[in-house]
Amino acid sequence: MAPLTAHTAHVVDEVLTPIVQDYMPKKFAWMDIFTPVVCRLVDGKVVVEDRSAFVKRDLRRSDDGKVAELETTFSTLDVALEQRSIAGKISRIVQQQSARIPGAMMRRERRVAQTATANLLLQVEIEASEILTDTSNYDDAGVTALADDARWDVAAADPRRFVLEERDAIYLRTGAWPNTLALGHKVITALLLREDIREDARQVRNLAERPLSLGDLSHYFDVEKIVPLRGLFADAASDKKFQLIWGDIAWLGCVDQGESQAAGGGGEVSGMAPVMDDLDTSQTWGAGLRLEGYPYSDPAHYDPMRTSWLYPVHTYDTPHVISKAAAHLWTSVITP
Repeated sequence: MAPLTAHTAHVVDEVLTPIVQDYMPKKFAWMDIFTPVVCRLVDGKVVVEDRSAFVKRDLRRSDDGKVAELETTFSTLDVALEQRSIAGKISRIVQQQSARIPGAMMRRERRVAQTATANLLLQVEIEASEILTDTSNYDDAGVTALADDARWDVAAADPRRFVLEERDAIYLRTGAWPNTLALGHKVITALLLREDIREDARQVRNLAERPLSLGDLSHYFDVEKIVPLRGLFADAASDKKFQLIWGDIAWLGCVDQGESQAAGGGGEVSGMAPVMDDLDTSQTWGAGLRLEGYPYSDPAHYDPMRTSWLYPVHTYDTPHVISKAAAHLWTSVITP
C-alpha cells in the first residue's frame, strides 16, 4: 500500500468560481481625522510657534526712524513612530492542496497578504479611536457628555447649535477654523431620521423627497466635511456579529489646515509645523497628526517550526495628538 501523502489523505473539491465571500475592512476613518505628514525619521520633534503673527501693534513710522522688530519663539513636542507587524500564514497542507488547482496558490498568497495588511491597519484605527475618545487629550472645556434631553436623537435637541457654538470656541482658542465633523455610525442614522433636520434641508437646499445624505448633513452643520465613523471589529474570527469601533460619539476639529486651506479661504492658519530632517516643510493646526512611515513587506519564507509559509507586513503609521485646543468631543450623543 502506498504511503499516505497530503494529496491522498485529503479530499479537495474543485473551486467552481474565483468569487470569494469577502470579509475585509474597506475604509479607515482615522486617515480623514488626523492630518497626514510623511516622516523619514522614527522619532523627533514637532515645532509649536508662538502667536506673534496675531499680536496687535502700532507699526507707524516713529520720529526716531526705528523699525519695529518681531522675533518668534517656539516650543517643541516629542513624537515617535511605532512599528506594527503581522505575518499572514499559509500552512503546508493548504499549500499542497492548492497546488492541485491552477493558480490557486498565487491567489491564496495574495489574499493572505491583503488580509494581513488590512488587519494591520485596523489595529491603527482602533488605537486612533482610543486616542480620540480619551478625555485627557482635550482641554477642560473640550469634552461634553450630553444629558438625556440634549442627545441628538431627541426632537427637542439642537445639534447644530452645539456644533456652531463649539466651532466658534475652537476658533477663538486657536485662530483656526474647524472644518471636519466626525460622527458615529448610529449617530448618523439618528440624524438622518430626524424629520426636522430633513425639513430644514428641504427648505434650505430645495430638496425633493429623497433621503438625506452626508452632504446634506455637512450643509446642515456648516462644516466642510462629514467623516462617518463606521469601522467594525470582532473579538474572534468566528464571531457572528461585528462591533462598532468608535461608538456613539461626535467630534469637531481642525484637519489638514495648511497651504490647501489657506488657498481655499477656509480660515486662518496658526503656526504649527511638523518638522522632518530639521526643515519646516508644512503648517498645520490639526488636532492630531497621522505620522506616516513607509509600509513594507518582508519576503515570504517557510518556517519549519510552524510547518507554514509566512508573509510578514509592517507599517509605521502612528496617530498622535498635538493639540488639546483644536477639537471638541461629544459623548453619549444618542440614547442607548
